[in-house]
Amino acid sequence: MINREKLKGPSWLFLLAFVFAVFAITLRAGYLRWDDRQHIFENPWLLDGDLVGFWLKPYFDLYIPVTYSLWAAIFAMSREAWPFHLLNVSLHALNSVLVMYWCLNQCKGQQRS
Repeated sequence: MINREKLKGPSWLFLLAFVFAVFAITLRAGYLRWDDRQHIFENPWLLDGDLVGFWLKPYFDLYIPVTYSLWAAIFAMSREAWPFHLLNVSLHALNSVLVMYWCLNQCKGQQRS
C-alpha cells in the first residue's frame, strides 16, 4: 500500500531533481535539424515579434499559439538553444509531478486485501 502521507513531503522535489538529472544533458545540445529551422529561424511571425499572427491562424498547419508565444519570448531574450531545452525539461518535470499526484489520487482509498 502506498503511504500518501510520506509521499506528500519532499517526494515532488526528489522527482523534479530526478527529471532534471536525467534530461540535463539536453541543455548542452544545439538546435535540432528536423524542424527548428522552419519553426524558429524562418518563422516570419517569430522573427518580426508578431504574437498576434500566432493566435489568428496556423503556421505550418499547426495551431499552437501558446507554444509559439513561449518560443517568441525565449527567442527575444536569446538566440541560443539551451533556453528552449530548459523550457522543455521544466515542462517534463512539472508533468512528472502532476502524474505522480494523479496516480496518488487514483490510489486514494484503495486497500490491498
